[in-house]
Amino acid sequence: MPRSACICFLLLLALCSKGQGDTLAQKFSKTVCDCFGETRKQKGLSEDAFGECIAQVITQNNDQVMRECLRVYGDTSEESAYKLGKALFDKIKIGLVDDCYDFFILMDSLRYSAFTGLNEDSLKKELKWFDSKIKAPDSSTFYTDRGILKLQLKDINGACHDLEKAVRLQEDNVAARLFRGWAMEMKKEYEKAISDFQYVAEVTDDPDYEMMVAIVKRKKRIAQGNTK
Repeated sequence: MPRSACICFLLLLALCSKGQGDTLAQKFSKTVCDCFGETRKQKGLSEDAFGECIAQVITQNNDQVMRECLRVYGDTSEESAYKLGKALFDKIKIGLVDDCYDFFILMDSLRYSAFTGLNEDSLKKELKWFDSKIKAPDSSTFYTDRGILKLQLKDINGACHDLEKAVRLQEDNVAARLFRGWAMEMKKEYEKAISDFQYVAEVTDDPDYEMMVAIVKRKKRIAQGNTK
């Protein structure tokens, strides 16, 4: 299992507590957040540091976690812990973005890892193929794909232009709305980014996109001088 998947599973397991409601969940998330803040000062911001804190919370609360899994599912298997923990984590992770600065920073940085390690020459070659068209087709997919390429090449204005056209051609183009929101976020046009991410979250019913909304809302507050 990849390191990031292991860390995610450990976090879900650590937060596996439904019977005692939000109080226990808040206790676990606060403990992890406090630990991560201290660890970050010594080792920097990383998944490894976050994983160490999660492991510490598991050790401190293992009996309590296992009792809850046994009560809800009748066993303490990894599968049961994962199911219970995932439901709870999806519920509280948006709150973690607001309440735990270190979690907010880590999740935001992991999102942008999608733009690192890309082969610029390959991207430019692919973009050249798009630009070789004498007349671009009236295709939302065409402008979405070209817009994403421009975004990967850090041509933010060019990406916005293409993704705007993609949405005009097809308003329910989820990929175009997602990457247009990302481009708007990079331009610090946070309200527009929030609008696009909210649309994607509602259409997909995916809590990960709700977390993206929360991240950008916090960025907007910080830009306005609010440390929270």
